[in-house]
Amino acid sequence: PSFAMAVSVSEKTLKWHCPPWGGSVQGPSYDRSAVKPGIVHLGISDFDRAHIGHYVDSVLASGNDGCMDWGMCGVGMSPSDARMRHAMRKQDRFYTLWMRGSEPSPVKIIGAYTEYLSASDQSELVLQRLSANSIKIVAMTVSETGYCLDADGELDADLEAVQADVEMLQSEGSEFRTAAGFIVAAAARRAETGACPIAVLSCDQIPRNGDKAKTSVLSMAELAFGTEFRETLEQTWTFPNSVLDRVLIPTTEELQQELMLKFGIDDRRPVICENFSRWVLEARFPSGRPHFEGVLGNSCLLMEDTSNFEMMQLAIFDGAQQVIAYPGIILGHERLCDAFADPQLRVFLDKYLAEVMQHAVSASPNMDIQTFKQEAMSRLENSEVPLQLVAENSSQRLKDKCMRVVPKLPKYDGPTVRPMGVLLACYARYLALSTSDVETTYSHAPDERLEEIMALASALWTATEAGMAAESVQKPIFEASQFIKGVFGEDIDLSETMLEEAFVSMVMAIYSQKVALTLEHFGMAPPPPAE
Repeated sequence: PSFAMAVSVSEKTLKWHCPPWGGSVQGPSYDRSAVKPGIVHLGISDFDRAHIGHYVDSVLASGNDGCMDWGMCGVGMSPSDARMRHAMRKQDRFYTLWMRGSEPSPVKIIGAYTEYLSASDQSELVLQRLSANSIKIVAMTVSETGYCLDADGELDADLEAVQADVEMLQSEGSEFRTAAGFIVAAAARRAETGACPIAVLSCDQIPRNGDKAKTSVLSMAELAFGTEFRETLEQTWTFPNSVLDRVLIPTTEELQQELMLKFGIDDRRPVICENFSRWVLEARFPSGRPHFEGVLGNSCLLMEDTSNFEMMQLAIFDGAQQVIAYPGIILGHERLCDAFADPQLRVFLDKYLAEVMQHAVSASPNMDIQTFKQEAMSRLENSEVPLQLVAENSSQRLKDKCMRVVPKLPKYDGPTVRPMGVLLACYARYLALSTSDVETTYSHAPDERLEEIMALASALWTATEAGMAAESVQKPIFEASQFIKGVFGEDIDLSETMLEEAFVSMVMAIYSQKVALTLEHFGMAPPPPAE
């Protein structure tokens, strides 16, 4: 069907959009006026609205005992996010969630947020909500820098924001600059009133997110109020680790137009994502929690320790995206699904994952490695995510999702590390040039260190060119070593691996015969069909 007009999303327009009186879009099946907030969420991103917002909305609609006690009060932590604040308030905190990538592509209107506050201009109200006894969980999405940790993983007491919040805590103020500041202030108020202990639930997609939240909050508490206060908090509150998994699709003008034409929805800030979600949680909630494991196809898994699952997620699914992104861009592909459909890249990916799965990951409760891989491959096959988006912040992503695997591989084993050498060579080639192997041009995705890493790649490529032109071929050993150290640092021990040797060989091969022939030559791609 096609709609002649599109209608905005709000409390008043639900009947227009949703059955039985309106369109085909599924809306909240619960009485939203009866929902009570049980969760305060510090920092709201589109990812949160696609993930935890969907889970909470499904809990509210489940009809389970106590389900209506788990609405969310959202808190915008960034003064700059005016568009999110405007959309959430103008639309009565409703928003559209469009799940794409496989048919059917369902559209839902989510009503999980009972309130939306701004930390910058409603700080006292935020603190009142955090301190209420009805609140059992404080979720937080503040990005890795928002935890204010230094390179050693400890709270950076020299940061201006940390110092300002410690002073604010000691003066019993409410205008905090960090999530930890707000949480510690709420802890002090809750201690005075005898409110229940809570779970601080990190929803950031970073390794050991709960551990980072714990360090940030407890260290802030100790700086402000001393060791005894910290120890009391540590003994009563919890900081569960979690692995949140759902891939967002960038909202383009074309997709918003399609949403209007197909579904009649005019949403100021819709959320578009893959038709898949998962949440792995450590089951440590001192005052109760929503029945997340009973909704969305039982896609929430409760575990005592998320470590093994987290490594599977990083090394297999997240790593696979990095593995096909850079050769994919060089071969002229634009989206993950396009690169995944390339037979050459699919064989290369299988070779890479075979080594990772054999040597670097362990099975997790409720999920074996082969099942996880099959599921990951199905998601990549349907993923509309642009390769340029996968390549953003590439130096850190490659380090976290691929390079950390290398020390787990067998020592001094050239064949095992060869796929990683190919990946790094493709990455260096991607950085060094801006023309693909099919004569199209591409831009380099944003990275905080883009100029620096491009210079390292350019030096390597120039040295390779000179070495190949010499009367006696010279390998760019020094430049290759400088590239690896300069891009990824020296905190990953590569001393007992043959990665540098494999990297040098693959850089020279790609320089002389391009990516496709290199993959074919080293048995990492299917041979061309016979004529």
